[in-house]
Amino acid sequence: MISAQVRWCWAAGLAVLAASTFGAAAASSVAVLQVEAGSTSGYAPINFAGSSTVTSGGVVYHAWSSNASTYSSHAATVRNRLLSASGTAVSDIYCEYAGDFINDIYNSRATTATKLKNAGVRVVNNSWVGSTGDSATDKTVRQNLDYLIQQADVLMTSGAVSSSSAVTPIAWYAYNGLAVRGTQGFDASSTTTSGKSHADLWGPVIEEASYTTPTVAGYAAALIQTAKDGSSTNGQKHLTVKSLLMTGASKTNFSASGFTSWTRDTVNNLDTDAGAGRMDYSKSAAIFAAGEKSLAAISGSIVTSPTVSTTTEGWSLDSISSVSQEALVFYSSGAFDNLTATLCWDVVVSGTTDIFANLDLELRPVTYVGGVYTLGSATGITGLSSTAANDNVEHLYYTGTLAAGYYALVVNGVSVSAATPYGLSYAYDIAVPEPAALGLLALGVAASLRRRRA
Repeated sequence: MISAQVRWCWAAGLAVLAASTFGAAAASSVAVLQVEAGSTSGYAPINFAGSSTVTSGGVVYHAWSSNASTYSSHAATVRNRLLSASGTAVSDIYCEYAGDFINDIYNSRATTATKLKNAGVRVVNNSWVGSTGDSATDKTVRQNLDYLIQQADVLMTSGAVSSSSAVTPIAWYAYNGLAVRGTQGFDASSTTTSGKSHADLWGPVIEEASYTTPTVAGYAAALIQTAKDGSSTNGQKHLTVKSLLMTGASKTNFSASGFTSWTRDTVNNLDTDAGAGRMDYSKSAAIFAAGEKSLAAISGSIVTSPTVSTTTEGWSLDSISSVSQEALVFYSSGAFDNLTATLCWDVVVSGTTDIFANLDLELRPVTYVGGVYTLGSATGITGLSSTAANDNVEHLYYTGTLAAGYYALVVNGVSVSAATPYGLSYAYDIAVPEPAALGLLALGVAASLRRRRA
């Protein structure tokens, strides 16, 4: 058993708030698993009073183990943050003690994955940080988490926080999940045992990881429910939601303690502390609302019969099965700036081995002549290509202005041994002319009107 070895550490000054009462939730099938660590006071966000299932405020709570049935005010606050963000999206919350959860996946991760799928769980929120105290066992637990995410198709959020040198956090450095930053300390240099050297994004609220992480989980549930309401199967996939949340993140809207600016890492264009930036749910929701886009195969430099997008944002879920290229082609009728795009895929865990497909992402100009779409050369501009070799996220971010015309977001299958599904999303702004240019435009229009009157 691992649970006897598990040590849980939380930042000093952890605020524990009382549970609040929520209104009735609308009928929904989005279920969340809340995995909670705690002290002898308990692990559950609600008092089960000896029952295994309790309904409160329109939400059904399920205790998946006896340890998860004892009330915890910390767990209740986590639940409150999650439900506040999700609105009416969450109908069921499955409650689990982290020690039991780790033992379950350690003994049979396949059984746990099936259990999650059968329960309809689409989001897992890890409200804990800890270690088994053994690096080999920690690696196994991390791999089991990655396995669950891929096999059960769940969006998993985990707090990215620093610990003492003796305790390396397990959950947040799962490659396939979302590592969420809060106001607690974080040091990318402490993550070398996994190879993942960044958080994925900063939470939308100025709080420590315990509370900002479930807020991200709640917004993820809301996105999934929106996709369900629109009968979008691909929109519900964890790869789609992860990509949408990272592309929608703001690089400038920060006021969190300890954060002053967003600085790109040249490997995959992510900040080593804040990942893609600070989560902006309204932006992510707008990107989803712009609709699913199609990618086309590339033969040489020719994009084969693409379906051209004319929206300033959008997303796709696709799969690449060989060392090849695929392109999402879009057309902008005006100059544009603030281009952001995120490509993410899963690390496949086979036994005790991590299998990395290596995909790259870049923006390339496209020439359209006589019905033929021809790729131009890569620009070499910083921010318009992402080529990490030992990661499963590629990110573009470019604030400069690009000319109107056709462009392609190109997914390069650098090293692909099997069919690899990926989520891709993008957004850009139509550039607003500088005030001087607007003045010249106004003068030109006025002169034209005078000529017409004459």
